[in-house]
Amino acid sequence: MIEANDIFAGSTALESSGSAPVFRHNTVRDNWAMGAVISLIASPAQIVGNRIVNNRGDFCGGIRCWQSNAEIRNNLICANHAWMGAGAISVESSTPQIVSNTIAGNHADDDWENYSAGAIWCSGSSPDIRNCILWGNTRGYGTPQPNQLTVSSGTPASSARPAAHSMLATLYRPARRTRNARRRPSGAASVNALPSGVTVRSSARRSAACVNPQVRRRSGSVAR
Repeated sequence: MIEANDIFAGSTALESSGSAPVFRHNTVRDNWAMGAVISLIASPAQIVGNRIVNNRGDFCGGIRCWQSNAEIRNNLICANHAWMGAGAISVESSTPQIVSNTIAGNHADDDWENYSAGAIWCSGSSPDIRNCILWGNTRGYGTPQPNQLTVSSGTPASSARPAAHSMLATLYRPARRTRNARRRPSGAASVNALPSGVTVRSSARRSAACVNPQVRRRSGSVAR
């Protein structure tokens, strides 16, 4: 078991090949890996309750599953960056469970056909994606385009909720409430300005602090 660590400013945080580690309640931040920051190869690993934030990888900014049936649950995965593959989770020849994660503000540079995704890239796989929030993920050089899930091949089962807006960092700053309330920066949109039809859950609100480091949580609210 790997638990309650702060893993930062390195390369690969976890590489599991043929083993079944439990990786939970860790903070993985500011790492740069040649492959993926968390790499699972033929591994039934449990990746649970982690904060995976502001990492970079050549093929995946967050978690890469290769021939693995891992459990990826209750994680906050945001502001990660990949050259190709997936900004957050790459699923290749695998059948993982991806459940109750908040995946926001991730980016993949490559936008060639179906070989990259801002959030989740699926190739030759059948992942079970349930109860996740996919918000503000993008791909592409130049002007990034919204992209939450790309299926190159395979049949993912999904009940994830892709959101239609990419301005995560500003949407979650609270609106003005009282004279004594903290003031939000001029020009920032409020929670009340969410696009029509978009559903927001409380877990997504926490991701604003990752996408924009100027946003901090204080006394139960999000403020600058």
